[in-house]
Amino acid sequence: MIKKIEILSLLEKEPEQDAGQVARDCQMTFEAAGMILLRLFRQGLLKRELDSDHRLFFYSLSKKGRDRLDYLRNHSNPWEERHA
Repeated sequence: MIKKIEILSLLEKEPEQDAGQVARDCQMTFEAAGMILLRLFRQGLLKRELDSDHRLFFYSLSKKGRDRLDYLRNHSNPWEERHA
């Protein structure tokens, strides 16, 4: 199961990715990546832009997403990281 911190970290490192790129990078289906990205967008953690052909959304971290990623990195459970 992919964790929120993994998606946020990916988009911090490689902004402006579409669901297909996230799916490949995280080894999940396009549909699963699309749902995760939509959920994070609705939570205000991502911003998205529609491409010029109006076919794909490209996602990047929002300010709130950067703040949440910093929080998750600083407050993660060391046991959970070792056993995930």
